[in-house]
Amino acid sequence: MSNFHGGDAKAGEFETSTIVSAVFETSPECIKVVAWDGSLVKMNPAGLAMIEADSWESVAGAATSD
Repeated sequence: MSNFHGGDAKAGEFETSTIVSAVFETSPECIKVVAWDGSLVKMNPAGLAMIEADSWESVAGAATSD
């Protein structure tokens, strides 16, 4: 468990990053990151499956709205 009082900040950042990554990759719900201009920055595997994308590369940078 992390020590919030004087613990190693880099270890805490790594732990948080690992947890966020695990949630992003394993969530059964679509999680996407969209840039200010509406382009798709990142989408998890569940989201890719929902839109029936062949690969991340086939949708990377795509517009999320018309």
